[in-house]
Amino acid sequence: MVDSDVEELGKRRPRLMIQALRLENFKSYGGVVNVGPFHKNFSAIVGPNGSGKSNVIDAMLFVFGKRAKQMRLNKIAELIHNSESKRPADSASVTVFLQEIIDNGDADYEVVEGSQIEITRTVFKNSTSKYLVNQETSSFSNVQQLLGAKGVDLDNNRFLILQGEVEQISLMKPKAPNPHEDGLVDYLEDIIGTRHYVEHIDRTAQEVEDANEERSLKLTRVRAAEKERDALESAKDEAEEYLRMELDLVRKKLLMYRFREHEVQRSQEEVQRKAEHYSNKLQDQKVMKERIEVELAADVKILERNQSEHDEVAYEVNKCKEEFSAFERRDISHRENMKHLKAKSKKLNSSLEKERRKIVEQKALAEKYTEDREIQLEEQQVAHRDLNKAEEALTKEFDRVKQSTSPLRLKIEQKQEQLTPFLSAKNERVKELEIMRSQLKILEETIAGPERELEKVQEDLKKARRELEDLNQNQASAHERDLKAAKQRKAELEYSLSKGNENVARLTTEIQALRRQIQISQEALKSNAQSNRAEVGLMKAAHQGRLLGVVGRLSELATVDDKYDTAVGAAAGSSLQNIVVETPEDAQACVEFLRNHNLGRATFIILNKLQYLRKDMEKSVPATNRRLFDMLQIEEEKNKVAFYYALRDTLVAENMDEATKLAYQPSRRNRVVTVAGQLIESSGAMTGGGGKVPKANLGSKVRAHVTKDESRELESKLKQAMEDLSRAREQNSSLHVELKQTNESISSLEVEMQKCAMDAKILKNLIQDLKHQVPKIQKAAEMTRSSKEHVKYNVLLKETEAKEILVEEASEPCIKLEAEISVLEEQLLAVGGPALEKAKERKETASKCFEEVSSMVNKFSLMIESARKAHEKASKSSEEHELELNQIQEELKQKREEFGTIEEQAIQVKSKLEKAEDVLADKAASLEVLQNKNAELLKAVSEVKSAELDLKHKIDDLTKTGKELEGKANHWRKKIKEMRASLRKVGAEAEGLSSSDGDVDMSPNSGETGEDVDVEDAMEIDSEDEDLDTVVYEDLNAAIEELEKELESMKPNLGAIGDYKKKDMECSNQMGELDGITSRRDDARKAHEEMRQKRHEEFAAGFKIIAMKLKEMYQMITLGGDAELEYVDSLDPFSEGVVFSVRPPKKSWKNIANLSGGEKTLSSLALVFALHHFRPTPLYFMDEIDAALDFKNVSIVANYVKERTSDAQFIIISLRNNMFELADRLVGIYKTSNTTKSVTIDPHKFAIPSAVTKSSQEGSESVVALS
Repeated sequence: MVDSDVEELGKRRPRLMIQALRLENFKSYGGVVNVGPFHKNFSAIVGPNGSGKSNVIDAMLFVFGKRAKQMRLNKIAELIHNSESKRPADSASVTVFLQEIIDNGDADYEVVEGSQIEITRTVFKNSTSKYLVNQETSSFSNVQQLLGAKGVDLDNNRFLILQGEVEQISLMKPKAPNPHEDGLVDYLEDIIGTRHYVEHIDRTAQEVEDANEERSLKLTRVRAAEKERDALESAKDEAEEYLRMELDLVRKKLLMYRFREHEVQRSQEEVQRKAEHYSNKLQDQKVMKERIEVELAADVKILERNQSEHDEVAYEVNKCKEEFSAFERRDISHRENMKHLKAKSKKLNSSLEKERRKIVEQKALAEKYTEDREIQLEEQQVAHRDLNKAEEALTKEFDRVKQSTSPLRLKIEQKQEQLTPFLSAKNERVKELEIMRSQLKILEETIAGPERELEKVQEDLKKARRELEDLNQNQASAHERDLKAAKQRKAELEYSLSKGNENVARLTTEIQALRRQIQISQEALKSNAQSNRAEVGLMKAAHQGRLLGVVGRLSELATVDDKYDTAVGAAAGSSLQNIVVETPEDAQACVEFLRNHNLGRATFIILNKLQYLRKDMEKSVPATNRRLFDMLQIEEEKNKVAFYYALRDTLVAENMDEATKLAYQPSRRNRVVTVAGQLIESSGAMTGGGGKVPKANLGSKVRAHVTKDESRELESKLKQAMEDLSRAREQNSSLHVELKQTNESISSLEVEMQKCAMDAKILKNLIQDLKHQVPKIQKAAEMTRSSKEHVKYNVLLKETEAKEILVEEASEPCIKLEAEISVLEEQLLAVGGPALEKAKERKETASKCFEEVSSMVNKFSLMIESARKAHEKASKSSEEHELELNQIQEELKQKREEFGTIEEQAIQVKSKLEKAEDVLADKAASLEVLQNKNAELLKAVSEVKSAELDLKHKIDDLTKTGKELEGKANHWRKKIKEMRASLRKVGAEAEGLSSSDGDVDMSPNSGETGEDVDVEDAMEIDSEDEDLDTVVYEDLNAAIEELEKELESMKPNLGAIGDYKKKDMECSNQMGELDGITSRRDDARKAHEEMRQKRHEEFAAGFKIIAMKLKEMYQMITLGGDAELEYVDSLDPFSEGVVFSVRPPKKSWKNIANLSGGEKTLSSLALVFALHHFRPTPLYFMDEIDAALDFKNVSIVANYVKERTSDAQFIIISLRNNMFELADRLVGIYKTSNTTKSVTIDPHKFAIPSAVTKSSQEGSESVVALS
């Protein structure tokens, strides 16, 4: 496509143009002044200085949303025209007419259909303004979007160049010194469109900085973890040496445990032989018991069948009695309901009559008030005519003295103009206040009605209650005395039965407790053989008095809530198994006792040596911290110090997060344990994992003194308690029978009492009815109190109070202005004489009369509305009463029909009851015979069971002995398994192996489950075993003790192996986190650099185009000069900005700030035209851009503008003939009588029709004066 085709295509595209402006009372433009029409290409605005040319561009700034300061004003209300020749205006407005056109040639064009836009902005005296778009209310944002879509940018306003703004562009600094100013680089970045990248770049830079800080902190932690790991290496080596020595000790212990197991097995064989003999005798007793139980089972079935038949007949009798009683109650209830409904019907008829009278009264009131209002309306018209006559007379008097009172009248008019808005606001608020007060009065009456009705119903309710109370107090009949006696007997039977049930429950509980005691004693006997021999031996000796000062095992001396049991176990550890003694001498005696009886080893806590801890124990801790020691319930004060010794100031936390916060305090480190057993030491070491944490089991006792005789005594008590329980149950059965008969008697008497209490129930129903009415009336009251009416009343009351304050506030300026006007009017009356004063008095009298009549009209209107609402309310209430009355009549009819049905059904039930009672008597006699036979068989079974129980006791004794031996055998087998597992574990640890979580556990329980050690592996471990009969126990035990002493002297830190591996794992985790942070930092840095590069590339591309076009523009305008836009810092143009340098013709390179005024203007115009080439806009409005140019440069610029107008509209304010002579349209601005006017001419044809018409579209142009 050739250049001519491209140019032709560009001409055929629609573009926006300003058709004309219409200014109304804007600055120096008084009245309505049309400026234009403008040519589609080049129009010049000319006129003498001070005529108002720059006010045209101010009008453009105003309509396109600029503030007052940008138009050389303090507030936009100053834009309103003010001159002596024109009456003061209330507002000023500017309308710009735009349209889209398609160029057809030099002067011809087509208007795009429907593209006309009319934008108007109006300012008022209070400095508020509004927008109209095509004569419809709009906003600046809508105008901004509308013109932005047409290519006009209102954000930067590059199409509006004000007087002196060209030089300001040239004086821009390379970069803005602060965020509130713009430098040249910022100005160019806004135009190129890369400014929106700045926020994202700043955000990514902050992300990089944050990541660097986080990485630095993590690197410090990694180095600290490595240092802690290296510090544990020597302790780890010492622990591994200890494990290698421990391996030999485990092997010897394994051999000793197998020897003890062999001895127990031989004792078990003898016990088994005796148990078989007693079992055979027990089997004979079981056969006898089974025979008796078979016979008993058959009798029980017969008894149960007869009991079931008896219960069914008894149930039928009770059912018939209940049905007959129900019919009697229904009979009484129906009578009462009918009486109640009749009373309610009578009351509703009375209420309905009242509401109907109220309807008639309110209707008559409304008609009366309407007639009164019509009379007042007629009087209002008469008063209005009198007021008009008085005002006309006053006006004539003012005209008579017009010449002499002109200054005073002018002042009064000004004051009245000021007063008018205040007075209007005051009157409006007063009117609203009157309406609110009337509505408030109506609402008060609405609220008061339900309240009065509620008081009446509550009074009736109190009266009915008093009558009921009197009736109940006076009732004293034979039925009542009999019923009282029967109920008293029933209470006695129920009390006896309750005591019998309590006795049964007590015996049942006692039996359960005895069974538990027997089980506990048996387990105690068993556990004595299996428990720690040292602990059991010490406690037994202390119980027998052989050892003094032994307080007990530490875990026995306190209790704690189950919630904290695990926490105590984790925090105190093995200390809970230590023995508490009084003095060091007591501890020494216990040690000697253990050594003499070969019972092993034990650890002792000496109370006398721990008294130094009492001060720390009793100190207070912050309320936010919970000390685990404070959670214990310790019975004896002296024992508290022992628990403090084990726990110290360990804090307790709910979870690990809370524990971490408590442990690592800024001022100190605390020892903290969680309720789940996870422990953080004050050194920072942490203990926890997936294994189950053992509980402390505080309060558990070791029953070392339980004997077999005590166990047999408990079994004897159990037998006696079971016999007592059987007798108690038989006694309860007889009480049940008598209680049943008493209940039947009470039921019969209650039926008789219901008949006597009919009057009382009628009163109760009345009370109930009144109670039902109270909520309804309360609901009606609450509709005003708590629902809409009451809320509306409260809101309206507050609004009325607020409105009264607003009326007072609105009255203050009115009073002040009225006082000033009154003073001026007095002066005016003094000039006007008595005639004027008399006319004024007549006018004031007529005005006061008119206001009074108007007030009465408003009052009657409100009274009519109140009567209408009362009429509507009464009508609604009347309809509701009629509807409820119809429902009651229908319900009465239904009750009469039901009454006949109830009477027939009651006769049938009574006949059925008499037959059932005869059958029940026969069943009761046969049931008594069967119960006696069943009791004899139960006694025989009890005797056989007693003999069987004796044999079982003997067998149980042997079984217990066997279990004890089995327990011992299991104990040694368990020890063997533990030692085999320990042997494997210690061997593995000696080679540097440990569990996956780094914990090394040397306790015997570590190999408790059989699955931990394979049998074949165990046999391989025992390959060095020798014949057990040849083992010398004393020699083996001595070798074990020697090894134990050597191991005790080493005292290694076995946890160092696990701690070392934990620290090593922690170092690896910290390094992984460090790598993640580094990766995240690198990703943020990459995103930051990519966004900076994108901003730089897009800016550089646009900058290159602008710089090249600037060079071309400057060379063309100056005929040989040169200009450059250069980066101050070529690597980062945004850090130091952009510098604008030029070389005028035949001169050296200079910074633009060092040029003359004309050279600055040419340089800035070259930049403006270059920017137009980069971001073209369809229209330009320029104010005296040629002011600093000589005639030669004016001609050059004018000719360039003339060339550029082929695809854009230029409107230039100029005083230079070299500029405006080239214009296609001249708009003349001149001023007469301090008011600016406008005339538009075509310098070529010199004839143009009127301004804003379709003539511009038709192409006919002629001279026109639009002012």
